Amino acid sequence: MKNFCRYTSLAITSALILLMMIPCFAADSLVTIDSVEFEEYSDIYGERDAHTVRTKLKYTVPEGTESVTLSFLGKDTSVPTEFVQSTIYIDQIDEPTGEFEFLIERSRIAQALGTSDIEGKTLYLKMGASGSDAADVMEVTYNTPTCMTFEGTQIRTEGVQGLRFIFSIPKSVYDTLQHPASQNDTDLGFGSVVLPRRYLGNEKLVKGFETAEGKKAKTIPAVKLFKITDDRVYYTVCIVDIKEAGYNEEYVAVPYITYEKDGETVTEYGMQTENVNVFSVAELYYNDAKTTEDEKTYLYENILSLVDPENYPKA
Repeated sequence: MKNFCRYTSLAITSALILLMMIPCFAADSLVTIDSVEFEEYSDIYGERDAHTVRTKLKYTVPEGTESVTLSFLGKDTSVPTEFVQSTIYIDQIDEPTGEFEFLIERSRIAQALGTSDIEGKTLYLKMGASGSDAADVMEVTYNTPTCMTFEGTQIRTEGVQGLRFIFSIPKSVYDTLQHPASQNDTDLGFGSVVLPRRYLGNEKLVKGFETAEGKKAKTIPAVKLFKITDDRVYYTVCIVDIKEAGYNEEYVAVPYITYEKDGETVTEYGMQTENVNVFSVAELYYNDAKTTEDEKTYLYENILSLVDPENYPKA
């Protein structure tokens, strides 16, 4: 088998499963899993496929290793019946190079876990090298990959305080979307949804979110762009006029894109931000080597010492 991206049919996994479960007898040829990343998948026509996930694997293997076996599981088990039931993907890599890509369907993850709620669940990657009686195992948290990226947060170092969330989308995706022209264009297009964390609870932040008490999330279309590069389009959403009493108030923001496909309106969301407030951002900036002494003085005197005087006592 060559080292390229492919599916493995369940109809041909039996022999591979047997191979994975037959121990070898030399412990000096171990494979080490370095990283596992999930990425969006687009078909040969450039169409984004939300049902399929590209998985990119990096590993270290001793020179001269003839082959590596891998299994991606919903449960860390070697019991044959459980192994088959929990298998998401299984393969053998001949002439291993240290990198490998494969495609998995989200439905396979759901089947292996026994639930359709697969976000944030723990999966297990096992890899063993030929000539070794031991396999490396890595726990992997699954989150569906998205084209939307949270780039970071900014605060002010003068004047009225605020939070600016920065998101980006690929230029190729931006070119397929409608571009909002006003703050009323909350349907088709792209932008962000924001809400104080205390109103969200354990719910997911989406357009039109409203609590039982009538607290509503704010949908902000990306009318003004922050920056455009050859590859990505950057946009922001800002929370302004934050008072000192609110410097420790967490706000949640989530990017969205909305488009029409096959006569239906589809909305996709990126990852929700976590642990973002004026104080947490100020701490990050204060400890950043790139922050100037003047900026550090402002952050210390006007934010850090006000919120946490025990750790940041006033001079």
